[in-house]
Amino acid sequence: MFLIILWAAGNAGWECFVVFGGHLKNLIYKVMVVIEFEQHLLEQLDLKLETPCQVGRSGR
Repeated sequence: MFLIILWAAGNAGWECFVVFGGHLKNLIYKVMVVIEFEQHLLEQLDLKLETPCQVGRSGR
């Protein structure tokens, strides 16, 4: 992957590489944010799923 980026930089020039590098960094950042957001949603879902069960157990 990295070698391909270096090869593209050599062919296209460093300006393109810097722009592409910026886009790549933004893309990675967005993916990380989405992953964190999904983990947060899953945690919220787990809490919502656990809470009624715990209430039901203690209510019996």
